[in-house]
Amino acid sequence: MNVIKYIMCFALALASLQSNVIAENSIAHTTSVSDFGKIYSAQASSTFEPTSTEEVQAIVIKALQDNRKIGVAGAQMSQGGHTLPGEPEGFFISSKKMNIVQILPEEKIARVGPGATWKDIQNKAYPFGLAVKVMQASNIFSVGGSISTNIHGWDHIEGSLSETLRTVTIVDANGNIVKLKPNDELFGLVVGGYGMFGIIVEAEIELADDVTLIRQLNAMPIEEYNSYYSTAVEPDSSMKLHYAAISLDPYDLFGNVTAINFTETQEMYPRKAILVDEPEKGHFTDRLAITILRKYPRLILLKRKYEESFQTRESVMTRNEAMRPAINFILSADTKNGDMLQEYFVPKENLVPFLKELKVLIEKHGVNLFNATIRHVKKDTLTAMPYAKTDVFAIVLYYYNNLEANGLENIQDFTRKAIDLSIKYGGTYYLPYHRFHTLEQLDGAYPERKHIIEKKSEYDPGNIFFSQFAEQYFKL
Repeated sequence: MNVIKYIMCFALALASLQSNVIAENSIAHTTSVSDFGKIYSAQASSTFEPTSTEEVQAIVIKALQDNRKIGVAGAQMSQGGHTLPGEPEGFFISSKKMNIVQILPEEKIARVGPGATWKDIQNKAYPFGLAVKVMQASNIFSVGGSISTNIHGWDHIEGSLSETLRTVTIVDANGNIVKLKPNDELFGLVVGGYGMFGIIVEAEIELADDVTLIRQLNAMPIEEYNSYYSTAVEPDSSMKLHYAAISLDPYDLFGNVTAINFTETQEMYPRKAILVDEPEKGHFTDRLAITILRKYPRLILLKRKYEESFQTRESVMTRNEAMRPAINFILSADTKNGDMLQEYFVPKENLVPFLKELKVLIEKHGVNLFNATIRHVKKDTLTAMPYAKTDVFAIVLYYYNNLEANGLENIQDFTRKAIDLSIKYGGTYYLPYHRFHTLEQLDGAYPERKHIIEKKSEYDPGNIFFSQFAEQYFKL
């Protein structure tokens, strides 16, 4: 017993010494940090870019010693302060340098660090004939952030990311390394837990075969889509990816939908030697088009007509190629306006009535929509705070909005009414975006909140993992 105590004391002393070294190597002191949303920011007493699990441990121990709160970010794409320290002078950790990707081809697994992006995984998996199963529509997001928000994408078969995770390794609130599996209680709290239960340092993620797909489109009135999905998409085992683009015709908003299907094909397809990445700032023509649309949103109909004429041509590609649509071109340095996302989940039978009422809200508030899509998400049985409490359709809205007071007030009013609408139709809304929702709305969509707070006091009684998001909605 004395030997064990000696070893534990030695380990703590070594970690403490390392934490001092880490603190000395921090990037900056009393610096301002922000996220993609351009609204929220925080003062951090120290910012860190660890490269190993041991360094993360040392930072957590240092935070415990100094009584600091920790915010953790990956690609910093969240919009509501989920990655920002919840009180002044907290610690801010960027996981970008923890981006190692190891492919285990025989097991069809990627073992990755939290700062790796889906693009990193795709590029490493591609030579082995493997691809990602579930990720967002675009590949610029970090794995750690994606796990924390339990993302979903175009794979209508798998469901959310939680279904593809073999293990998730974290550093907990005591500085311990804990490897979690799907049947562990803490797994369900970490995945989709918005960083409140530990710092993700590694994950093992299931991969799919990088099969050849043929993309085909099918347009229809919105009223027919639910039946189409049930009879043509769901039973078709050869269909590997699917989503639907909702019409943004200003004269018939949400009147029609175009199903976009990616079906496995045996057609001969010459595989490229490597995957081709989008330029860092996107293609010039794409950037020019989005700039014009932001200034003249009524031209969105011309954009849609162009896209439809282009996409109606059958196109053959690998799964990897399909799951990397261009996105960098939309990223803007404009501080007065910003790109925003919202997402609502409703039971499939309630899709049409929800969209009809949502259309009225969009028109009333003059929301400058650039894109609206529908995805299918299976019921989530693994996470403690699921957004898919049954099989649902996800309605994803992308728009551009003024960030000054009047613009934010208008979009906050729209958001709250849209959330009420989703709750009315038995659904929920996604939490990684701006903190426009009220506590009452959060409880209406996520009655699990009180349980999360109870578990937070159990696993993190010192509230060390404490973001602006947690400060507003999950106080102990």
